[in-house]
Formats: sequence, C-alpha cells, structure tokens
Amino acid sequence: MTTFRAPNGQFLPGYHSPNPTGRPKLKVSLTKLLQDRLESEPDTAQAIIGAWIDAAKEPDMRAIELMLDRLEGKVAEKHLNMSVIAHISEEYTKEVLEFMGQQELERENKLLLDEKNP
Repeated sequence: MTTFRAPNGQFLPGYHSPNPTGRPKLKVSLTKLLQDRLESEPDTAQAIIGAWIDAAKEPDMRAIELMLDRLEGKVAEKHLNMSVIAHISEEYTKEVLEFMGQQELERENKLLLDEKNP
C-alpha cells in the first residue's frame, strides 16, 4: 500500500491533493438569505423578536444570554483559578441561593394559581 501523506498529514513531495482548490464556497450566504427573508416579512421578524423577549422574561437564561451577546457583544471567557473562587464570601453565596429559591417558589405558586383558576 502506497502512502501519499507524511505523518503530519501533509502530502509528500510529488503527490498532490485530489481536491487542490479545497471545499467549494457557498454561492449564497445563509445570513444574507435570512436577512432578505426577514426584511420581506416584517411581521415574522416581529413575532420572532417577541417570542425571544417572552422567553427572556420567563426567565430563560439561554435567551437572556443570546440577547445580551447580541446587544453588548460576547464577554471574553476568563478562566478562574481556585484561589479566586475561594474568596467568594459565604454570605454572598447564601444570598444567591435564597434568591434562586425565592424565584422557584414564585414560579411554583404561579403554576398552582393558574391550575386553580383556569
């Protein structure tokens, strides 16, 4: 069996790629197609934005994250080391957990009320 490639994956001298021009480019940009469609259907665009905002109000954290990324730009990812995490106060952690519990209770109460009063 003849080997045409070096261990690093490159073709050996004298052998050429069977696809020298690479992957063909898309003739039409998917982004451009989407923009054109939404511009021609403003009601659809409004419905999508409305659904996105409604999801963020739930609160759907992914919807909120996407919205903030679009409005403010993505936040650069920073890797925290354990010494930074160790400095987070226990009181702050308790406050966050209490808030999260409060949100969950409010959501459950709303669901119960909705079931009782259809």
